Amino acid sequence: MNQKRAGLWTSAALAGLTLAVFAAAQSAGPESAVRRYLQALQKGGLAQTAPFINTNVDSPYNLWLVNQSNQVLGAPLRVRGKERSGNLVLVATDHEQVMQGVGRQERMVVTIFWVLVRRDGIWLIDPLRTFNYREQSSFLRR
Repeated sequence: MNQKRAGLWTSAALAGLTLAVFAAAQSAGPESAVRRYLQALQKGGLAQTAPFINTNVDSPYNLWLVNQSNQVLGAPLRVRGKERSGNLVLVATDHEQVMQGVGRQERMVVTIFWVLVRRDGIWLIDPLRTFNYREQSSFLRR
């Protein structure tokens, strides 16, 4: 009987440890950095974005990124894809937005591409590379 009880305690401890590891890892990836950046921007404004980017908050590229992000603040976020190349990651997020049409509302999906870099084990948004990626992508579509 004691072995059965010890086995149950061991199983419960392992289950708790597994859940704790997954909970900690949930806020450690590049997708989480994007979510936290948007939450900080929505709650505290520009100054609160500093921990999530690798430039100054008032850099022209972060100001551009803030402008791009303002249109989707508060909208549900869905990570659509992620490409990884070493310490560089490209994350695509989709945000649903309601637009006013002529006499009706129309739903549309806004996709934002984010380039992130890993520095000292932390994923940070790189506004300059994000800007360059966006410019290069729009140039290729012309």
